Amino acid sequence: ELGPDYAIALIYYGLFLITVALAVLVVAGAQNKSARNTLQIEVSQWRLLAMGFGGLVIAVWVIRDQLVEAIALGISGYAVTAAGSEISSLFTIHQTFNSLSVLPPAIGVPLLFTGRDGRFVVAGRNPLITALYVVFVGILFIYGMIMGNKSELFFGAVASIVFYTLNTRRLRWGRLVLAGVLLLSLLGVVDYARTLAVSDLTTGLKSGRAVSAI
Repeated sequence: ELGPDYAIALIYYGLFLITVALAVLVVAGAQNKSARNTLQIEVSQWRLLAMGFGGLVIAVWVIRDQLVEAIALGISGYAVTAAGSEISSLFTIHQTFNSLSVLPPAIGVPLLFTGRDGRFVVAGRNPLITALYVVFVGILFIYGMIMGNKSELFFGAVASIVFYTLNTRRLRWGRLVLAGVLLLSLLGVVDYARTLAVSDLTTGLKSGRAVSAI
């Protein structure tokens, strides 16, 4: 379960992002409308996707031997994560790239909703890009279940919500509430899945315990 120290760390993550968001709002509020238009930045969704996929591939590749060992021994991927510093000297690299892999979708997914009507950042959108984000976020969630990476997913979720709140011209609270409930539910599933052996994930998630974890 979520320990007190871990919970405090997650709260600090959220407070840090909220503080940054408030600072940006204060600075943005001092700009006039014409200045805001000049501050718009257009980003490439394809590059964001490439960065995200690339970071995840490197993270998995670094720890591939330990994942194979976890499957062979019938233990959870989280056991590999918890003992990472003892198992692999490259584990810090794995953590770094795993954390970086959630940042591109934290920016790209909100841009799917704002498109070219964002306040500060704009991007094109089409059905293919949307489908690729659905696939990538799904992969991140599955990998999070295997490795028990709640902090990375939480960080990406909060960053995504904060970015959407800052960048949208018309804040839709219904979307934010729905996103918050969904993300908390998924974190509950990850919390349960991290206790399962990699080979038992499918069976374990079909049980009623996955629902109770939510």
